[in-house]
Amino acid sequence: MANKNETELERLRRQLAEATTQKNSASAEYTDYVRRGYTPSEEVQQQKNAYMQARERLNNYTPYSNPNAAAMQQALSTLVDRPAFKFSTDGDALYERYKNDYQAMGRRAMEDTVGQVSALTGGYGNSYGATAGAQAYNDYISRMDEVVPELYRLALDKYNAEGDRLRQNYDLLAADDDRGYARWAADRDIAADLADRLGSDYRDERSFDYGLWGDRRNAYQTAYEVARDAYGDAYDAEDQLYGRNRDEEQTAYERAREADQTAYDRYMDQVNLSLKASGGGGGSGGSGGNEGTGEVKYAGWGDLNEYDRESLDTLAKKYRGSHNDADADALLREIMEIEDTTGWELSRVISYIQIHYGISLEPEDVERLDEEHKKGGGRVPRAPVSYSQK
Repeated sequence: MANKNETELERLRRQLAEATTQKNSASAEYTDYVRRGYTPSEEVQQQKNAYMQARERLNNYTPYSNPNAAAMQQALSTLVDRPAFKFSTDGDALYERYKNDYQAMGRRAMEDTVGQVSALTGGYGNSYGATAGAQAYNDYISRMDEVVPELYRLALDKYNAEGDRLRQNYDLLAADDDRGYARWAADRDIAADLADRLGSDYRDERSFDYGLWGDRRNAYQTAYEVARDAYGDAYDAEDQLYGRNRDEEQTAYERAREADQTAYDRYMDQVNLSLKASGGGGGSGGSGGNEGTGEVKYAGWGDLNEYDRESLDTLAKKYRGSHNDADADALLREIMEIEDTTGWELSRVISYIQIHYGISLEPEDVERLDEEHKKGGGRVPRAPVSYSQK
């Protein structure tokens, strides 16, 4: 079962490593894509350039200028500043002509009257003839007042006709200005419509292009989320199986420890029974032991190879740091008896003794024992049970 779990765990770990790689790759692609941001396509740039050029032409469009502005201003000034109508016979050419005509006719009438009166009197002049001639002259002169109203009307008509002519001239110039402005405004409207259409085309193209960028961004994000979820699933599967394996190893360790304790208790029961049967006590030096010499020996010492001797000697010296030689010799004897009783390999017995008595070998002691073992001559001890495993 353990081998099967280990195989499955390795498979899940490979799957987790692959999911991690895919997640990191998808994350890098998504992050890089978002970091670079949106870049307009060539089509969008072309639409933008066309729109900006149209806007520039519209903004710099030549303002309207009336070519007849000066003439219009002059005509308007002449019309507005024109003096009011005023009539006087003094200096009036028509009145002077009428006056000359009527005076001439008056003189002829006076002469004719005087001649007629003179003929009636035998060719002699008299006061009556002079008076009658003067009366005829005055009759013609008095008719001048009758033509003044007519002359006033004619002068007024002439004034009004001149005003109408000035107004018509201004109206003609204004109409020409209106037509020129209409043509200018129509051309500008065409330019404005073109700018609006190009602007609308540019915004539509950019919106579409940005939508494509957003779709690609969403695709990268979805790929990352899928890879992230797959990584999470792989991590959970590996963690769950790892937890089961850890629980199984802990259970196996506890069972092994219980078995070791049971075997040790069985050994101690046999020792106590042997002591009771022999009537002896435990614990002082064994055969072949030399107390206080710095060397601890045991009867079975000669049966050990060099590696086992080195291991026992190192352990005994560590133990003897707080005990006497007799206790160390007893410890060696106990180790050998545990080995003989349980059938364990010496390395397992030593590991058990270290745990049972709280003896710890320094790292340099372990390295030295390994080096001694590598030199040959000793059996290969089974790896000690590790009680620190998870």
